[in-house]
Amino acid sequence: MSLTQKLGKRGRFAKVSRSVRMRTKVSAKSQVSIPSAIRKEFNIKPNTQLEWIAESGLITVIPITDDPVATFRGRGKGLYPTAKLFFDRQREREEENGKREE
Repeated sequence: MSLTQKLGKRGRFAKVSRSVRMRTKVSAKSQVSIPSAIRKEFNIKPNTQLEWIAESGLITVIPITDDPVATFRGRGKGLYPTAKLFFDRQREREEENGKREE
């Protein structure tokens, strides 16, 4: 079950592309449980390393996989289309060539 489907028995809905709020408790041994829906969505298994970042009063947790490149593969899809990349690079080359000739 992905986060885009039902979460829990209460019938709440959430999407990964948006903010998802789930509440857990810190145990007496300072351990934190990761909600099942989040573990499944991000493929967090036993011995998966987590990177904790504390910044501006917020804590961010990032799962680190065995292949860090695979972790981010597809995350930027649609944000910077290949055609735009080629167009921008061509424009940069033209600007570089124009500056060299001067």
